[in-house]
Amino acid sequence: MLLDVAAVRAPDANAGVDAFERTVAQMRPDLPNAGAVGYFTDGSPGGETMALAEFNLVQYAIAPAILVNRLDRKFVIANLHGRAAPPRNFVLVRDYGSGIELLRNPSQ
Repeated sequence: MLLDVAAVRAPDANAGVDAFERTVAQMRPDLPNAGAVGYFTDGSPGGETMALAEFNLVQYAIAPAILVNRLDRKFVIANLHGRAAPPRNFVLVRDYGSGIELLRNPSQ
């Protein structure tokens, strides 16, 4: 199932889970040292099972930070597939490519 994530995310099947993990892992230095980070996705083209696999891969890549499937955190990781945009009031901190962005929630 995790290998399928790479096939859905990238046209280059050789990119694999490692490339997805490397993209997400780039944000570790930009994350807070403590507390939870929110998560937003516009859904995976591979369906609910694939969306859960992507969530788990993001959690693994940013460890020891904690990922929660909520928007009420100061920082939120967006995992976008081109289906929808993140909430308009959120501020882009950094775009890591491949649909992975770090957002700041100005209300937190």
